[in-house]
Amino acid sequence: ADGAVVGGAVAVSAEAAAGATDRQILSVAFTVDGWPLVSLEEPPWEASWDANKTAHGEHKLGARVTIEGGAFAETAIKVNVDHDAPAIAFTKPAKLAMLDGDESPIAVAVSASGETPKVVNFAARQGETVTDIGSAKSAPWQAAWDTKGSASGPWVLVATAEDDNGNKNTILRQILLDRPPTIAITSPAGTVKASGMLKLSAEAKDDLALDLLRLRIDAVPVATLPAGGSTATIQAEWDTTKSAAGEHILEASCRDSGGHEVSASMKFTVDQPMVVTMKSCVAGDMGSCGPVPPAAVEIHGVQTYLLELKDDNASAVSGELLVDGKPEAQASKPPLALTWDTTKTKDGPYKLSGKLTNSIGEVGEAVHDVTVNNCDKDHDGHLAMGGDCGGDDCNDQSAQIYAGAPDSTGNVIDENCDGLDGVDGDGDGYPSKVSGGDDC
Repeated sequence: ADGAVVGGAVAVSAEAAAGATDRQILSVAFTVDGWPLVSLEEPPWEASWDANKTAHGEHKLGARVTIEGGAFAETAIKVNVDHDAPAIAFTKPAKLAMLDGDESPIAVAVSASGETPKVVNFAARQGETVTDIGSAKSAPWQAAWDTKGSASGPWVLVATAEDDNGNKNTILRQILLDRPPTIAITSPAGTVKASGMLKLSAEAKDDLALDLLRLRIDAVPVATLPAGGSTATIQAEWDTTKSAAGEHILEASCRDSGGHEVSASMKFTVDQPMVVTMKSCVAGDMGSCGPVPPAAVEIHGVQTYLLELKDDNASAVSGELLVDGKPEAQASKPPLALTWDTTKTKDGPYKLSGKLTNSIGEVGEAVHDVTVNNCDKDHDGHLAMGGDCGGDDCNDQSAQIYAGAPDSTGNVIDENCDGLDGVDGDGDGYPSKVSGGDDC
């Protein structure tokens, strides 16, 4: 029709008649701007015009009928050849967007301006793989991409708009299809009762690249590991002795390069081991108990020791004191006070062991090295008189008093252990003049 807008392959037709004469129609010729397009010698008077080979804009489409005898008739119409394809632009997803492949379907959409599309076709391409997404024949120009079966990685989205004249416009958009990572706790394995140093580990995997791994216990960070590959293992050790007994929660989490973060958690129980302590009590006074003196501090006489228990699961029942592995004293109920008479033991170093049994039958032990010195407390080199010492030191509390020590009268002190204040060399009971006495 006159004024038609055309494009692509255009069907051209004409109606021709010889009028009142009986002469025959010899031909019908079609022209574009006077240039021959096609000449037909028999009906139907129809042809195809490839408007793509004609410049964009207004043109004159003519038809000339020739009959017998050379007579002819002409007619023409104006047509507008349109090479403008619809203008489209992606609105979804964003350029270089990283999309979660598990959040299917994903909306793919374009906006259109200028020529109104007859249809917009959508596809996705990854290497040699082309996935048809769908098409839209009216606004909104969008389709839903089912990504469940699509591999992770870079994809190119393809949108092609076509108008009624066959003009096409294709645009591309690059995106990255990603999926959340996975993480699994590998240690401890299963429900566990933990004590001491607890080994922790977790393994993470991602279809593209991991970014960060973390371990937390009761929401408190324990370890952090930056990661860049598709797999990673995070490990740590946790000192259970610094935590409360009872139930705790271990959480392992990871984040991938697309910002997806997932976590796994498990419960475990801290079971603190029984701790036995031994204290030394002055003169058997339970209110004056303190740390057992180190081996460098000598002990003597009767010693009293108190065994105490720290245990989250049981209470103290009985205790035993061993000296160099030999039983010395026992206590059948708390308070577990144990006595050792060191005067019945030779002077020297000993290993003191306090064994405590709790209410569930477990046995704990506290061990100390001690040094016994009952015979030369003043360290003057002379053993004390009497008992098992068998020495000649009549006063083992003073290093100035021992048999043979210098002894002068007047201080009322028997410094040489001869029974007098002064020196009684002949044993007659009188101190010598040399030592200040009157025995000449």
